[in-house]
Amino acid sequence: MNEQINWDDILADIEEQQAVLLLGHGFLPGAHEALHRSFSEKLGGKLLHFYQRDGLFLFADNDAKTSAQKEAARFYKNALPDEALLKKIAELPFRLMVSANPDRSLCDAFARYRLPLQFDYYSSLPKEQEAALARPKLDNPLLFNLCGSYEDRKSLILDYDDLFNLLKNLLADLQVPLSEVRRPLHDASTFIFVGFHFERWYTQLFLRYLNQNDHQFSNNSRNYALKTSFADPETQQFFLQQFNVKYIGADLTFFEELHRRFSERNPGQLRKVVETLSPTATTVVQLVERADFAAAIATLKIFNAQFDEPDQTLLTITEGRYNHYLKDKSDGTVRQEDLDIALNKVRLILLELAKKLK
Repeated sequence: MNEQINWDDILADIEEQQAVLLLGHGFLPGAHEALHRSFSEKLGGKLLHFYQRDGLFLFADNDAKTSAQKEAARFYKNALPDEALLKKIAELPFRLMVSANPDRSLCDAFARYRLPLQFDYYSSLPKEQEAALARPKLDNPLLFNLCGSYEDRKSLILDYDDLFNLLKNLLADLQVPLSEVRRPLHDASTFIFVGFHFERWYTQLFLRYLNQNDHQFSNNSRNYALKTSFADPETQQFFLQQFNVKYIGADLTFFEELHRRFSERNPGQLRKVVETLSPTATTVVQLVERADFAAAIATLKIFNAQFDEPDQTLLTITEGRYNHYLKDKSDGTVRQEDLDIALNKVRLILLELAKKLK
């Protein structure tokens, strides 16, 4: 921790609807790397480069980019973030959530828990149908996808041209709904960032967008609570001073702590989710959350007859992937980042299979 967290201020801002939750690319860990592998297989030599630092690609021509858009849309349609995290986000009474990802997993979570949620997304091109939005409030919150939606593949941010159009329109306040998104951002006192890469230059421009209504770039009226890590102390100190960052956490423990403190202080203000998982499915989810993947797999195998044939095959493949992960981890020949991605895939598939148990 870099300085003491003022929990009272943060919790009070959530209570008073003065807090905004912002979800970065780290909310879907390993997504860009997985997309790179998929594009390499599908596009071959027409994928010219992957800018790993920025999570962007360079395509040989428009046909290659169109193919990439279709592949990315399929990928994000099946994106599966942490179910426990989704539930905690659904419970906390944010009226506005802004995501830098084009998936709809949070929308799906709200639907599973039978909670209302409005949804809209940014696109530099005209949409087939504009969303009819109301100003977000506690009982009718809004999720705004800043980097498009997989349902509109041309809205996806895949290369520098897409990013340029996004930033040009964003900084000019174009294609961003006024009363539904811009005004709540302007009125907010606390921003809670989860999964952002703050060393990326376009993330810094996004912070500039949040500060654009200030005469000076100090934004002393606001609090920032961040989940991120920096490669060097100088970069970290820059953010602390330039963007008035109050706290930087290295992992999701900050958000876990935030949820715990809010639920203890204001249990009546948590959104009432409706659990739709069966007792057996809940057991599997709990095993996965405790990282007891072997036990979760064993439990799923006991109820294998409840799955259709494709899911039975998927369970068998997933068990093989987990055993392969354990071997790679034991051998010490695979990078930790790749091990984490492999384990995350296993975890997400197990959670999806659990949902199908009766």
